[in-house]
Amino acid sequence: LDLPGIENANVHTNETIFTLDRLPKRLAVIGGGPIGVELGQAFAMLGSEVSLVTRDARLLPREDEEVSGVLQRKLEEMNVQLYFNSSPKRFEGKTRLMIELPGGLEHQLGYDVCLSAIGRESVTDSLNLDFAGIQTDERGQLQVNEYLQTTNSQVFVVGDAAGAHQFTHAAELHASLVLSNFFKPGILKKKLNTDHMGWVTYTSPEIASFGLSEAKLAERSKKYELLRVPFTHDDRAITDENREGLMKLFVDPNQGTIYGGSIVAEGAGEIVGELMLAQRHQMNLGDLFKKVYPYPTASRINRAAAQKFMGRKLSERAKRLLHFLY
Repeated sequence: LDLPGIENANVHTNETIFTLDRLPKRLAVIGGGPIGVELGQAFAMLGSEVSLVTRDARLLPREDEEVSGVLQRKLEEMNVQLYFNSSPKRFEGKTRLMIELPGGLEHQLGYDVCLSAIGRESVTDSLNLDFAGIQTDERGQLQVNEYLQTTNSQVFVVGDAAGAHQFTHAAELHASLVLSNFFKPGILKKKLNTDHMGWVTYTSPEIASFGLSEAKLAERSKKYELLRVPFTHDDRAITDENREGLMKLFVDPNQGTIYGGSIVAEGAGEIVGELMLAQRHQMNLGDLFKKVYPYPTASRINRAAAQKFMGRKLSERAKRLLHFLY
């Protein structure tokens, strides 16, 4: 973060915020991505007065808007002050942050600690990459092919430096791919495929997303059906007071094969694992429908999604026949 007056400000990042030995009365968060939202909510739960400033029109802009909206309402209920379409302009002294609101108006935020959660960028200036024949793009990001190979064929990249998904489990996938390819002849080497990648934002409720997004499906001209499954009537969600949860799945309209989706709910990161497995092995919702789920486990919401899909395949004639029989 580079703002006038920052030299006098008490600014932390996610790498230094855990060194605090006192709970700040007021926390200002700059950035509405996963780190800003996770840590902002955590401090609010501990008792800090939290204000969050983001240049985006909503929280977690890479997530489904309806899904992130559930979390946004929860933060508002917790009295977290959210400033959208706003930008930090300067620090004044040690306790004031001036921000620019939509329309150009300035607003003063009082704070004791400021958390900068504006993202990460590659810093490669000291590596003398040109000498090694390793090229970067206009943003300074390493140029990497589908095998995670740089423009120097002897140098590969794993982890955040490879760009795209900056997760620990993405680094694990990268390392597995590179090591596996070392022992294969060229024709058998595999390319990086992130179509089955999943990730979790550790808020309350959690947000878990996986597979292909709606935008990616449209980009690939894939026909899909949206299954929207609220947790409202799920028995486990009722007992856990988790009825605001929501699942959205993108599936093949004919076969019910799962392409991807998102869940916002307590424990969403644990529920999504089964769906990721089904997507990875091209299982369909009919396969999940046949599974006997112990009652009342949280994962039964997956069966509810399958049941919704299977039910809509019944013709009106079949429905009338079943009504007559039963």
